[in-house]
Amino acid sequence: DFINMAYIGNLLREAGAFYIRRSFMEDELYWAVFQEYVHVLVCCESAPMEFFLEGTRSRTGKSLRPKLGLLGTVCQCCWLNHTEDVLLVPMNISYSRTLEENLYAYEMLGIPKPKESTSGLFKATKILSERYGNIFIHIGEPVSVRSTLSCSISQPTPATATTALTAQQIRVVESLGVQLVRQQQKLAVVSTFSVASHVLLAALQRDDTGLHYDALLSAVTDLLSNLQDPGPGSAGVVMWEGHHSKDGIDGVLRASLSLHSNVISVTTDGALQYTQYDFPTPASASLSGDVSVLHMLLQHYANQSIHAFVRPALLLLAMQVLARELQQQQEAMYSEESVKARFSKLCSIFGHEFIIAKECEEEDYNESVSRLVRCGGVERMDDGTLKLLPFPLYDCSPTLMIYNTCLKPFLLTHTTAINLAGQQEWINEAALVSRVQQSISSSSKLYSALSLDSIRNAVRSITKHGGLTSFRSSSNGNKLVPNSSVLQDLHLSLTGDTSMEPSLNSKL
Repeated sequence: DFINMAYIGNLLREAGAFYIRRSFMEDELYWAVFQEYVHVLVCCESAPMEFFLEGTRSRTGKSLRPKLGLLGTVCQCCWLNHTEDVLLVPMNISYSRTLEENLYAYEMLGIPKPKESTSGLFKATKILSERYGNIFIHIGEPVSVRSTLSCSISQPTPATATTALTAQQIRVVESLGVQLVRQQQKLAVVSTFSVASHVLLAALQRDDTGLHYDALLSAVTDLLSNLQDPGPGSAGVVMWEGHHSKDGIDGVLRASLSLHSNVISVTTDGALQYTQYDFPTPASASLSGDVSVLHMLLQHYANQSIHAFVRPALLLLAMQVLARELQQQQEAMYSEESVKARFSKLCSIFGHEFIIAKECEEEDYNESVSRLVRCGGVERMDDGTLKLLPFPLYDCSPTLMIYNTCLKPFLLTHTTAINLAGQQEWINEAALVSRVQQSISSSSKLYSALSLDSIRNAVRSITKHGGLTSFRSSSNGNKLVPNSSVLQDLHLSLTGDTSMEPSLNSKL
């Protein structure tokens, strides 16, 4: 869009920006010219080059999987010995309030985002009359490409012609990209409203629209306390403007709710009141626009801190799945080996949805156990086994409640996609994605699971694990053919249930 904007396209180019196609791996000439151009910028220019690892804006508020093209080309400067070393400096930019929050929510529900234009840019200046809070920029420690590559690949690439990356190099670049994104997550500002959004979504999941401000404050206080715990298994330093006492959190939370008064407000008697939304077009009438947009907005902000909760949540889910699979009560004890195996499987299944590094799995597992032990969800026995402690579904510590609920939208998305994937062959990915969204909309009130981005991630994860096989077909795209045994295994890994509903052999 930017290159076609009058004046703006040239202005950005004169400021040092350059434009590339979204996909050109199969165009050998374009790929060669692109590589050479980037090599010149990195090796010969005096100014640093800034780029976004994800290659696009995150509509969902979560960190996205890194794209490998530009990062791999930068790494190739060292592989080809065009330069002594390249330093990659991770940066995180966090916003108190997202400028395009409504448009992103609509887009995830299927309403196309308007194209960028110069006239639209000037019309958008009216938003400057609203309050959007602060922008936080944190810069991390530089990462040496030469050191990273020398530890990963023993034989350097011959310094001949510019070529595509080898399979081994792609694996190394992918690992480096995930490492950089995880560093960016540690630099992120976990805002008070982001944490509050988890609590609000958990209440909405149980159809509780009467949450009082005092209950929200208590839950947010507990969550922030757990996130800031400097002991083993902590989530790192949480930066929320220096307040540490309950009175300080009260002030920050009230200020956050005031900043997001377009989503939620506090009445004089302390009741929380949600904003009702409508879709901008009749085409979305099949979805419950008044509540689904609200859920999507809250999920957008909750996703900004979900990296701090996701790994303990995956471990808790792994133990719950194991309990159902073995048809045991929650108080049963499980060996570390069996829990680790299920934790590893869940990390793999959700690998498209969250930033999970295979090489950090052991560290993530130990950190997750420590955090679940601290909040009363798991007990580690003297013989090394783990005991899943019984806890009321909602009447438990707020932190444990969030561990138990924050994955529910993503779990519903994946299980629905698995169930529907096996019902027939699909003409393309888009057809299955659309059907999954329709199914969730008609059968569940978990509206944040309607996100098209999460549904696509689920379908791609199923395909990666062999539950769907992609075949090149007509102009409609690649046909997807289900593998029932793999789908059964994925369903078992997510639910602990051997039966799938609807049946894999049923038809739409």
